[in-house]
Amino acid sequence: MKKIIFRILFLSVIGLIVFSCNASRNTAEKDGTITLKIWETYKDEHDLFIKIIAEFEKFYFEKYGEKIKIVSDRVPFDNIIENIKTACQVNTTPDIARLDSGKILELAYHKVLTQLDTLSCFEAKSIEEKKKQYLPGPFETNVIKVKEANGEWNDHLFGLPEQATCVALIWNKTMFKEKADELKKAGLDPNRAPIDWDEAVEYGKILTIPSKQQYAFAFDNNLWFAFPFFNLYGAEFVGIDENKKFYCSINSELGIAALQKKIDLCSKKYDIEGKSTAIEAGSWKGGIGPDQGFINNNFAMIIMGAWYLKTFEKTVKDFGVSMIPKVSKKEAVALGMIQANSTDEEYNKKITTATNLGGNNLVIFKSCERRGKKYYKAAYEFINYFTSKEVQLRWGTELNQIPINIEAFEIYKNNPKLSDRERAFVEQVFYSKPSPKVPLSEKLYDVANIEMEQALNGKKSQKKRLIRSRKN
Repeated sequence: MKKIIFRILFLSVIGLIVFSCNASRNTAEKDGTITLKIWETYKDEHDLFIKIIAEFEKFYFEKYGEKIKIVSDRVPFDNIIENIKTACQVNTTPDIARLDSGKILELAYHKVLTQLDTLSCFEAKSIEEKKKQYLPGPFETNVIKVKEANGEWNDHLFGLPEQATCVALIWNKTMFKEKADELKKAGLDPNRAPIDWDEAVEYGKILTIPSKQQYAFAFDNNLWFAFPFFNLYGAEFVGIDENKKFYCSINSELGIAALQKKIDLCSKKYDIEGKSTAIEAGSWKGGIGPDQGFINNNFAMIIMGAWYLKTFEKTVKDFGVSMIPKVSKKEAVALGMIQANSTDEEYNKKITTATNLGGNNLVIFKSCERRGKKYYKAAYEFINYFTSKEVQLRWGTELNQIPINIEAFEIYKNNPKLSDRERAFVEQVFYSKPSPKVPLSEKLYDVANIEMEQALNGKKSQKKRLIRSRKN
C-alpha cells in the first residue's frame, strides 16, 4: 500500500514539474523561440556542457535565423532510466537525453527513441556513411536491429556516441625489470608487455613466483571483463534463426576458443619453483581483487580501465599500459581465422587487439519527433554539433576525455600533453566492440557469470557451459 501511495505521489510530482516546464516552454515559444529539454548526467563536465549549449544556441541562430533555447536538467546517472520509464507513462519524456550506451537497446525496443536515419533532416546517405564520422565501436552501440511491420529485421540508428571507455592491459614494469635476465634468456623483451596470448603465457611462467605470492595475471570473473576475450576471437553473441527470432549464438567454435583461453590462463598449471602452479592469482575465485593486488605488487599484469590510472599513479612505483594481447598467429591459423600461408603483414592486419566498451550516447525521443520538424531538426542539429570535430576536440582537450569524432580522435591521440599511459587507452578504445545487443541483457550477465565460474572450476566443459548460457 505504501508503495502505491508513493508511486501516486511521485507521478503527481512529475506531473507538476512537467506542467511547470510546459508552461515555461509555451511562454518562451510565444516569441518564436524553439525550446528543447535535455536530461544529462554530467558531473565535472557539466560546466563545459552548459557553455557548449550557449554556443550552439548562437550558432543555430546565425545558421538558420531561428532562436533556440536548450534547457538542461541534471539527472542522477543511476536513476535516469527509471525516470525515463516514469516519464513515458505520463508522456513527459525530454527531447534529448544522455544515456548509458548499454541502455539504448531496451528503449529502442520499447519504441520511445527516434530512428535518426528515418528523419527528413538526416544528412547521410546511409548509416554506414554516417559511421565514418565516429569511432566504430561507440557508433555501433546506437545501431539496433528492429523488426519492421513486414516481419523483416533492419538496422536503424537510435543515437550518436558521446563518450567511450574501455579496458587495457596494465603491467608492473618493476616486476618485469627484476626478471629481465630470465626474460631475455627466453627470448622475451622485459621492456614491453606481451603482444599475443601465447607470448603472454611465456612471460607468465617467469613472472610468477609462488613463494612471494607473486603472479603474472589476475582476472575478474565477470562477463563484462570477459568480453575482451570474446571480442579478440570474433565471437558473436547474437543470431537470428530461420523463424526470424533472436538467439544467443555464443557456443560457436570461436566462442568456445575464447572461453578456453581464459580458462587456460586461469587454471592451467606449470612447474614453477618445483611446484605445479597457475600463473593467474585466483582473483576470479573471489580472492584479492586485481586492482588491490596490483597496488600490493602481487600481480604483474591486469586488465583494467583508465579510471584506475590516478589511483595506480599514487600507489604503484612504475607501471605501463599496453594493448590487450591478441590471438597468436599459430592459434589464428588453427581456428581458421587466417590462412596457413598468411604473411605476418596479413596476420597483423586481420588479427588485432580488442577490448570491451562502455560509455554514453545522445538520443532523441519520439515525443520530440511528434512535436514537429522544427523541433526534431533542432534536436538532431544539436547532437550533431556536440559530436562534431571542433566540439569533441575541445571536449577531449579540456576534460581529458577521448573524443568520439574520428577526425578529433586522430588529432587528440597525438596530443603531446597525453602521457604514454593515457595514449595507450586512446589507442585501445579504437579496437573496442559493443556489448551483445541482447534483449534483457542483464539476464545474460546473471547466467553467464555463473556458467563461467563453473567452467573455470572445471566442473563442466566450456562447450557445455556456453550451450547452457545460450539456452538460458
